[in-house]
Amino acid sequence: MLREHADLLNLTHDAMIVRDMDASITYWNRGAEKMYGWTAQEALGRSAPELLKTVSTVPLEQIESQVLRTGRWEGELVHHRRDGTPVVVASRLALQRDEQGEPVAILATNTDITQHKRAEEARRDLEEQWQAAFEANPTMYFIIDAGGAILSVNPVGAEQLGWRVGQLIGQPVLNVFHEADRAFVQENAEQAFRQPGRVMRWQARKVRKDGTVLWVRESANAVVLRGGPVLLVACEDITERRRAEEALRESEERFRTLVKFSFDVYWESDARHRFTRQEYSERFDRAPAPGSEIGKTRWEVPYLAPDEEAWRRHRAALDAHVPFRDFELARATSDGGVRHVSVSGLPMFDEAGRFRGYRGVGRDVSERKRADDALRAHLSFLESMDRVNRAMQGTNDLEKMMSDVLDAVLDIFACDRAWLTYPCDPGAAGWRAVMEQTRPEFPGAFSLGVELPLDADVATVFRTARAASGAVSFGPACELPVPAHLAESFSIRSVLAMALYPKADQPYLFGLHQCSRPRAWTAQEKRLFEEIGHRLADALTSLLIFRSLRESEYLTRQVFESASDGIAVIGRDCRYQRVNAVYGRHWGMSAEEIVGMHVADIFGTEFFDHTVKPSLDRCFAGEQFTFAEWYTTDPGRTYLSVSYSPLRLGAERQEAALVITRDLTHHVLASEALREAQAALARVNRVTTLGVLAASIAHEVNQPLGAMVASAGSCARWLAAQPPELDKAQRSLERIARDGKRASEVIDRIRALVMRQPPRRDRVDLHQVILDVLAFTRDQMRRNDIALQTALADDLPPVWGDRVQLQQVVLNLIVNAIEAVSAPGSRPRQLVIGTSQAEGGVCFEVRDSGPGVAPEIADTLFEPFHTSKAQGIGMGLSISRSIIEAHGGQLWTAPNLPHGAVFQFSLPAGQREP
Repeated sequence: MLREHADLLNLTHDAMIVRDMDASITYWNRGAEKMYGWTAQEALGRSAPELLKTVSTVPLEQIESQVLRTGRWEGELVHHRRDGTPVVVASRLALQRDEQGEPVAILATNTDITQHKRAEEARRDLEEQWQAAFEANPTMYFIIDAGGAILSVNPVGAEQLGWRVGQLIGQPVLNVFHEADRAFVQENAEQAFRQPGRVMRWQARKVRKDGTVLWVRESANAVVLRGGPVLLVACEDITERRRAEEALRESEERFRTLVKFSFDVYWESDARHRFTRQEYSERFDRAPAPGSEIGKTRWEVPYLAPDEEAWRRHRAALDAHVPFRDFELARATSDGGVRHVSVSGLPMFDEAGRFRGYRGVGRDVSERKRADDALRAHLSFLESMDRVNRAMQGTNDLEKMMSDVLDAVLDIFACDRAWLTYPCDPGAAGWRAVMEQTRPEFPGAFSLGVELPLDADVATVFRTARAASGAVSFGPACELPVPAHLAESFSIRSVLAMALYPKADQPYLFGLHQCSRPRAWTAQEKRLFEEIGHRLADALTSLLIFRSLRESEYLTRQVFESASDGIAVIGRDCRYQRVNAVYGRHWGMSAEEIVGMHVADIFGTEFFDHTVKPSLDRCFAGEQFTFAEWYTTDPGRTYLSVSYSPLRLGAERQEAALVITRDLTHHVLASEALREAQAALARVNRVTTLGVLAASIAHEVNQPLGAMVASAGSCARWLAAQPPELDKAQRSLERIARDGKRASEVIDRIRALVMRQPPRRDRVDLHQVILDVLAFTRDQMRRNDIALQTALADDLPPVWGDRVQLQQVVLNLIVNAIEAVSAPGSRPRQLVIGTSQAEGGVCFEVRDSGPGVAPEIADTLFEPFHTSKAQGIGMGLSISRSIIEAHGGQLWTAPNLPHGAVFQFSLPAGQREP
């Protein structure tokens, strides 16, 4: 039968061999020829064990006996090819019997598994090598599971920590780390598990069994095994290196100074403040020629900023021989640009205490200044557009909308006139001013609504505006001169104008006049003006259409299709009678598909019953109203302003509702961006203020840390006594725990100020807020020799507000007062902080004995970006007033006679949200 299926058996890659009961080969397929190298003719009739030189871990006689007894056998054998090379096979033997049941032959099916066996042996060798390397490696190795437990540790790692391997297996790995580093290590380990294959590195402290600390640098890599992810961690002991680094930092004063200030230039000056040495880093391009400034004072080198008052204060600080930090100045560069440099310096004294001069560093802060300017410009742009948008959305009356927008524009651009004329058509017979806003000293140039003949100068302005793609400026240093007749007739020095194209109407001309002086309009001003113009054109389109619909009894398809807002007419049966294409796009459908549909088919039954139906009922009752909210449509979430107006359409009663929807999504997102930018700026202000108090904060943290070190030493001595003084040691440990909590509380207060978190209103104890801030600033006062007096009222009621925001206001005011009284001078340095109950609320005040507030800046003190500090951004007092006013209070300042200033704020008392 095997011969009958020989062709089929020759198709397999396995070696198929049949031998009789005397072991002589009777069948040898092509697979056997390929595997062993003998042809069938050469193999037939020969003894299989002798030909193949069979080797087995089980005696061949035992295999033969099992085949005769059970009819089959499976196992591994080693055969040898014709060339003598061994081949490992998985062999399956099957006994063949004749019709009388007598054994006649044995069929062997052999599969070559030589490569598989070699791979297994290589894997075992690799595992043995890895295990030997793991066990004998002089570096600490840990294997951690996803739950943080130690799966394996090499003997070196366990020995360096003072433990045996078995004592560490199964323990949480965080137990071997210093308590202060555990959260940091856990965060890094979790991040490594989230990114398998990426090597993470960090430095941390481990604690030996005997309590001593060693610094390690760890490299961790997460791998995924069959049993789940594990973390392979290699730990390098860097304790000695850390000690050497600390010693190096303590011994090299100049190196500390350079690292501390991250300098671009190092400088030294003599006792008369003349430069004696200047060294520039490689990244400080366009540096002055070597030696060009040696022998000169800082103010003798040409500069662009700051002003004379800032230089006066800087020179006073130099003459007082006190350290100074972040004095900013601007100089012109060789290529015509401007570089802003922040300079810091420390006085130098000889062994006799005589002043020798200064040494310090400078940092190129041009990029930061540009970023600050860009941030200010962006905030100003968002605030201006928000103000204009609110003016546009505040009314459906066309004249009032134009008046409100021009009033806002007049203030935003600080110009003398803002106006709108119609039509902007150089071919028209006449034109008229439809709206104008002016400053009192420059009365209106136009008579509103009066038709004026179109002369050549006005036609030229109209033609120029229509030909331009954006705003056009006229005047000195502008693109075009102001036409002489217009300049003389309307007292104009400069003009900025733009043609507006509302749909379904002729163009308007939107413009600004500057009469008091020639003005070169900046690119930022033009961009803002153009954006306002585009929004004004859209608003004119909507309100002109709205006015037309109210005055006309018939709706035209032209009006519907030209509007930029979505418009729909809904009958009393709540079915759409007519919609325009914009309304259809709001819902991802064509206008033809919507007409005839029930409103519930668009909005859904639940929203229709709860929101749309009540609005339609109010409209059918004769009420006209507007509201805005978020809607979810097929294109996505959209913020729509929806206006309902009743329509009679030839009947006495309201037969339909006119619904106008305006897409305000971009405006809402811009408003949110403005709020986020303001919140980010407030957070920058908090972080900047904390930077000023860095030394004070370090002092507050170092006090409990120093106490902890002293208590730890006492505890060690009590435990080393014979016998050990356990009670005294326990009291030392209790003091360590108490001081550790004090340090943690300081850090928690700092974290609360700098964390990015949403505002949260709650009952706030103002006294506790003040005490927390004083904890930050007390060391700053001590180092500046400031006498602090507190006068906190008894039984002060709580206020309702956001604790972090109120803490920021108190911190800003106290830090400002500290800086005011710290200026050089002989006046006593005094600070008084007090609270009192006011009518219906509480009052907080800070009195200082500093130079006070100059009368000429008192009115602008709380405006954004107003600052008298060289390194300030001018947002602290502005943000503080915004926070207090958002809490329903007031913030103001007054003189503190005979010297200094008083900053006060009041807040309403309350148990809950007012």
